[in-house]
Amino acid sequence: MHKVQLSYQLSAERSPNALIRNPLLDLLHAVREHGSISGAARHLGLSYRHVWGALKDAEQSLGHPLIVWEKGQRALLTEFGQKLLWAERQAQARLAPQIEALRGDIERALAMAFDDSAHVLVLYASHDAALAALRGDQGCVDEIVGIFAQRRRALLDGLRSVGIPFPHPAGAFFAFGDIRATGMSSADFAVKVLQEAGVLVFPGTQYGASGEGFLRISYLAEIPDIERAVSALGRVYQSAMEGR
Repeated sequence: MHKVQLSYQLSAERSPNALIRNPLLDLLHAVREHGSISGAARHLGLSYRHVWGALKDAEQSLGHPLIVWEKGQRALLTEFGQKLLWAERQAQARLAPQIEALRGDIERALAMAFDDSAHVLVLYASHDAALAALRGDQGCVDEIVGIFAQRRRALLDGLRSVGIPFPHPAGAFFAFGDIRATGMSSADFAVKVLQEAGVLVFPGTQYGASGEGFLRISYLAEIPDIERAVSALGRVYQSAMEGR
């Protein structure tokens, strides 16, 4: 079974064609459409010699003929060439969503390199210390997880009690309080909470435009502090609701 290797190119503009390009399959498609090696070469902007040599090399590599080589006759794909072209196009059509998602992921990752405000920070850690921490007693980890579970429960119970809805946090150490019912922006409401209640929360828009209408509320503090902060937050929330 022959193996597939993928590669990609960087360009200023994205091609409207979502297919992963393969030079050999492009050659076969051009030969089929134009009926000759010379026609395929002209269509692809390549020399006749290059196309002819590439097809011969591919036949030797794959161990199967790709073109019916008859002098003076229209160039035709062999049965194997037709099957190869058909199978590749079927795979491309079936995998188009995954191909597009992969393309998008790579583009987003590489966008960091073109962001002048982003910088690379190289950290050097002690491998010996890291190994000791990983191999040692993990009881302290379980203890910390338990503490944060209690703090999260205190925050979520408090938000329920003051009527602020939220999506249940599946990780991290904060919850997203939903303040859309107030009609205020996340930034304005965060300022209002700080000025009127002395409680620091962060607007959800720090995580992107979809965070508008939400507040990032941390539960790093001790439980009594969390309870007092949520109570004060609730008063500001109710005031904003009544002032609509």
